[in-house]
Amino acid sequence: MKILSDNKIDLVFKAAAESIEEAILNSLICADTTLGRNEHMRYSLKEFIEHLT
Repeated sequence: MKILSDNKIDLVFKAAAESIEEAILNSLICADTTLGRNEHMRYSLKEFIEHLT
């Protein structure tokens, strides 16, 4: 059984956390604006990206 040292396991956890963060941001930006129950509007973040630059 192979064991990773603390330094290497930290790199693995950091890489996993960064990939999860990127996936969450990507899904938020790619989502479409949605009209929900009781006419509640949920806007997509892609509509606001233009205002950030």
